Amino acid sequence: MNDVNETVAQGKEDVEYLKWMKGSLDVIHSDYADIKQSLEARDVVILERAAGNLTTHCRESKETMQSFSPSPSLQPVTERYSQILNQSCSLGTFLEENAATLNVTNETTLKRVEKNMAFVNYSLILNN
Repeated sequence: MNDVNETVAQGKEDVEYLKWMKGSLDVIHSDYADIKQSLEARDVVILERAAGNLTTHCRESKETMQSFSPSPSLQPVTERYSQILNQSCSLGTFLEENAATLNVTNETTLKRVEKNMAFVNYSLILNN
């Protein structure tokens, strides 16, 4: 009976973890959309704020992630999301610190943001 209770408890934990992850992904994807929009509008002030939001949200998500104990079957998902958070945090920090001197007309910067946005896709995380 204990095994069944533990399995049910772990299943509930996994569901809560995946719900949290989905919400976290939505926030981070929104931050990327704001960054992309600021680059397209060539608005350095909004870029700096959006990049700061991305960095903050990634750091908060990394901390919150530690409060969960997902089952081993979710380990690949957890590792992939952790990588995405690290990449996103690095990009957010870079954009925030360099917004004032960044060439916002540079297509390479926009492409880098778009590439990272593609990684922040819930279905891609779950399928890898």
